[in-house]
Amino acid sequence: MELESTWDEFFQLSISPRLYSGALELIRAHQAAGRSVYIVSNSVEFIVKRVASLVDADGYRCTRLDVRDDRYTGEIRGEHMYGLEKAAAIHLLAADTGIREANIWCYADHGSDADILQLVGHPFPTNPNQTLLSIARRHDWQVVHFNPRQTAKL
Repeated sequence: MELESTWDEFFQLSISPRLYSGALELIRAHQAAGRSVYIVSNSVEFIVKRVASLVDADGYRCTRLDVRDDRYTGEIRGEHMYGLEKAAAIHLLAADTGIREANIWCYADHGSDADILQLVGHPFPTNPNQTLLSIARRHDWQVVHFNPRQTAKL
């Protein structure tokens, strides 16, 4: 499929150079501790599946775009992984894998992610936008900051 090779090149040139080294180290630490790693993201599948592969994630849920005849239709296939839909996906993922929500570590950066952070036992607003930072302060959540100048060397 021509789209796949185009996205492979796009990922290598535009996405992987922007991945935070601290985030990759944190993922590796979770894996070393025996925790499963799942990515649940509003981003589209052609990005998320490559990040999931790169970090050897156990799985992912994301926004999927409809493709017909090797062309995008402009439609979303399934759920738009945003806000409450993302929270529902995490709830179902927990049920499917047998992981208790209280045992989930979750890292999120946007105010629309507040529902998922309230759902899990270990919420970490990460490089949060102002809305999420305000929510984090009200809940006394530990905030994680990754330095955008420290990107991964892949």
